[in-house]
Amino acid sequence: AALDPAGLARFPLLGVGQGGPTAVEYGARPPERVSRLVLYGTYARGNFMRRERPAESAKAQVFVDMARLGWGEDDREFMQVWGSVFQPGGSVEHLRSWNELQRNAISEAHVPAFFEAAFRTDVQEAARRIASPTLVLHASADKAVHVEEGRRLASLIPGARFVELESENHMLLPEEPAWARLKEEVRD
Repeated sequence: AALDPAGLARFPLLGVGQGGPTAVEYGARPPERVSRLVLYGTYARGNFMRRERPAESAKAQVFVDMARLGWGEDDREFMQVWGSVFQPGGSVEHLRSWNELQRNAISEAHVPAFFEAAFRTDVQEAARRIASPTLVLHASADKAVHVEEGRRLASLIPGARFVELESENHMLLPEEPAWARLKEEVRD
């Protein structure tokens, strides 16, 4: 709906975190429209779909419940849990920015359904149909989406290139060397 009126017949596509499966699905449907695909910190299977690691499903359910109870609140304990998973190298200000992002991104009433859908995602078949050159980047010690899921996604996409970035942060911080490498890889 947005691309046609903008006159974009062919374009590069970026998918980050939970936006990655959407980018994969889109890239597989009209493969002639996506000139290049860049996927960062993402996955082909949501947490509930990773049957070989049953503890991940239970941990994901805790996140759904925690989000239901504290989404977007300036609750220090909630911020610490959230931040320790998504940006353990971040400052208190980074934690606050995560909460602000939450408040702006989705309402408290809709967040449980959002997480449920994200955790039940499975775009493995779509990934196999990607035809555009694809770069998959992932932080080595990402706790939000384990690096194995990034590798798995890259292995499903024909010809994809996987780059592991040295970081513990799901969302990289501008001052860490991994951020400079991410920008370099994307430009290349």
